[in-house]
Amino acid sequence: MKRVFSRRWLLPTAVVAAFLTTAAVAFAAIGTGSYSGQTSEHVAVTFKVVKKGHPARLKVKSFSTQVGYNGKCGQGGGPAYVVKANSIPVNSHGNFSKVVLAKFSTGASSGVKFKIHGHLSGSSATGSVAAKGQHCLPPHQKKNPFSVTFSATKQ
Repeated sequence: MKRVFSRRWLLPTAVVAAFLTTAAVAFAAIGTGSYSGQTSEHVAVTFKVVKKGHPARLKVKSFSTQVGYNGKCGQGGGPAYVVKANSIPVNSHGNFSKVVLAKFSTGASSGVKFKIHGHLSGSSATGSVAAKGQHCLPPHQKKNPFSVTFSATKQ
């Protein structure tokens, strides 16, 4: 008995094919290599974008920057936090995100977690690095005194 491809499957199949093609094209457009740039505190941010495995998947490797007290709560300060991540997976839309434990710039353990979030597009990247659970005392309690944005380009 011969089966004929039904019309009712034509539209769903076309939608899935279009989605997969769009994701593959967006993924392929991201440049691999070394990236460098600055945070909103004018501190260096560096990382690499690599393709690993089969099927090839993108990863952000060796992400590194520092985050200092940004003054949102008023005067104050202290040593900066060193935020590093060995490997962060990149999804098909170019987004990457990971929570890591930071150290103080003095080398001592801090016990403070930071969320790295970014987006890759072509040969550039933008994102943010922010401490989790950190906030100011009233009247600025909704502000995070340890958060920065960053932008970087492929070198």
